[in-house]
Amino acid sequence: MTNQAATIFDDALNDSDKSFTVPPNRAYQVFSAVARITTTATVGNRTPRIEFRDEDDNVIFGVTGSTTVAASQTDVAFGEATEAAASDLTIVPVLIPPGGSVRYYDNAAVDATGDDLVVRIQAKVYRA
Repeated sequence: MTNQAATIFDDALNDSDKSFTVPPNRAYQVFSAVARITTTATVGNRTPRIEFRDEDDNVIFGVTGSTTVAASQTDVAFGEATEAAASDLTIVPVLIPPGGSVRYYDNAAVDATGDDLVVRIQAKVYRA
């Protein structure tokens, strides 16, 4: 297995639930993920969550952040996931297999189709 670093992102302004599927013959090891959110006026606190899933959609790692974002906010930080213990979402270096996925979303699902979440993930990509 050889590896290279890659940035995986979704800048589409269409929801607060982003999933990235690991392509065939590849495996991901996420070492950081950063998200920004713009929220609608729908009342409620949004809470960031990141999950790594295997090819059968089982959660192999997941963590929910401690910070929240309220309604009517524009382009604010929505959690930073890193291997550093001081980050809001501390992740562990799990190898996500081909067909697995990374999901970054609002755990509270306050206005999933109205809020806009932008996610950038840094990962080591391995040939499987």
